[in-house]
Amino acid sequence: MLHGEELEAVGAYAEHDDAYMQECLDNLASKGILIVEHGTGNLRNGSNV
Repeated sequence: MLHGEELEAVGAYAEHDDAYMQECLDNLASKGILIVEHGTGNLRNGSNV
């Protein structure tokens, strides 16, 4: 996972930090969309696609 200056180097917004990510994940989860990190660092939804 990238942090701080690494994020800025790839064009990410500074305010899109870990707290923002958690807020987004919580919002998606409230809509029934579950995103989990699965061993490899890849993101996938909860439907085992």
